[in-house]
Amino acid sequence: MRCGGLIAFLVPLVAITSWAQLLDGATIKGPKVCVADVANSSGVPIPTDELKSHLVDGLRKAQVNAENTYAVTILASTMTISADNRTVMHRHKCGSMVLSEVAKAEDNHDASTQPPILVFNFGLFKKDGTAIRHGTLPVEGGSTPADSAVVTADKAVPQLSVAATKK
Repeated sequence: MRCGGLIAFLVPLVAITSWAQLLDGATIKGPKVCVADVANSSGVPIPTDELKSHLVDGLRKAQVNAENTYAVTILASTMTISADNRTVMHRHKCGSMVLSEVAKAEDNHDASTQPPILVFNFGLFKKDGTAIRHGTLPVEGGSTPADSAVVTADKAVPQLSVAATKK
């Protein structure tokens, strides 16, 4: 009788574990890519956690072995991998990391009369900080700045996925 109860417990547990691995992208082949938190230096409220999750989902749909990690995009004069990011990459066995930021465009118009023009800066970096791919896209195409940031992140995914899957 105990054996039957144990089997009844283990079968659903194994099924749930398998389903969680499938949802987590464990079945995607290729080098693992860590995805850091999206930085927001724009001053415009944008839910960056949701934007990061959307970016990870988009990369997975593009067959990139992307992992949502506890890493941050450091705001500095240039976007690069920090020592903490290298540690995260080592722990998660990632060959590269996506860093991204929503920022005000450098050629912004008079912010006192209109909302600022935003850009989405992104890059795929090796552990040594070398950029595999980086770019900047205007944040546009949505009804709100947050929606526009999601639309723009979708436009960055193909560029990042091609770079991430190159050998």
